[in-house]
Amino acid sequence: MTPQSVRVLFFCIFILLLVLQSAYVPIRHSGVRALFVRSVLVAITSCLLYIGTYPGFFGADGIFLTRAFNGLYFAVTALLPWMWLVYMVRRVFIKPSLSTWIRILISLPVAFFAVASILSIWNGWVFYVDAADGYMRGPLYLPYVAILGVYLLVPMFGCLSRAFNKRFYVDRSMYLSLSSFGFFTIVGMTLEVFFPDLPSSAMGMALTLLTNHLSDQRGQVSADPLTKLNNRNQFNIYLDRLIQNPPVEGKAYLFVLDMDKFKHINDDFGHMKGDEALLIVSNVLKKVCGPKGHFISRFGGDEFVVVAKYNGEQECDGLVQEIKAALAEASANFVCPLSVSIGYDAVKESGETIPDLFNRADKKLYKIKKSR
Repeated sequence: MTPQSVRVLFFCIFILLLVLQSAYVPIRHSGVRALFVRSVLVAITSCLLYIGTYPGFFGADGIFLTRAFNGLYFAVTALLPWMWLVYMVRRVFIKPSLSTWIRILISLPVAFFAVASILSIWNGWVFYVDAADGYMRGPLYLPYVAILGVYLLVPMFGCLSRAFNKRFYVDRSMYLSLSSFGFFTIVGMTLEVFFPDLPSSAMGMALTLLTNHLSDQRGQVSADPLTKLNNRNQFNIYLDRLIQNPPVEGKAYLFVLDMDKFKHINDDFGHMKGDEALLIVSNVLKKVCGPKGHFISRFGGDEFVVVAKYNGEQECDGLVQEIKAALAEASANFVCPLSVSIGYDAVKESGETIPDLFNRADKKLYKIKKSR
């Protein structure tokens, strides 16, 4: 390791401390965010220990301390891919807990290499430090890197498969952001195999934890808290851009959806059931409109909006019927059947404004409601 590498590690620690300060929740919490915070803490610890592996850091008589810091560094670093896998299972695949046997199975390789790393202080399995305080790789170093790579590859490919699956089109950017941690960390670990003095894995971990946190923050600002759809602010931004840059082929249409008898659901069954009804509608819109690449947003209350590009009203009517049929099927086991009224109108070629377009679609919506 060179003095420049130490400076890079301090920079990585600075980035991770900023992420920790922004994302912090008490680590005793059991939520997904607490798992992310624990991952950041482990990454910071790994970088600090890495600095202690610098040759001569503890002076001429500090060879044992250098070995100890190497052992602790490898042991702690082995925990991070495992913690990221657990975080991704909770975050992406919505598994509240894993069975005991699965937890034991996925923990065994990490436990083995963590113990092997500590024992390497004396036996040199993963690494050893020679009499000149020089770092050398042991026979288990490459298997260590390979196993950690597997822990990173599994959630990475899981996220990528969802990112390019039409069913999850609405959340594509989130899945791509989450997959970046595995990709850049693996690239960093691979570079370190060939360039031992380059702390590229630490750089990859720090930068991708930062980008994932920023992505989460952006999602909290731009997404509706309940349905996770785009919020009203994002709708205004998207539609304004579309009006300024209309599609070359076809027309852009704004669909305004209003749930029928939503007040009665809240009054008769309670607000929890009202929230459940909103989630059913939002999931139907994701299922029907997401794969088509349409923009979906919760406008407010029980109103939703969809922005789609079509060649005419016949295609628009087809989407309306598809949404209604899917909603009827999705709410078959709900406390009452759910339905929506939908009005739509096309973006004018020039001089269009968001309020004018919304009012036209909204008037058609309430005309449909009154006709029932």
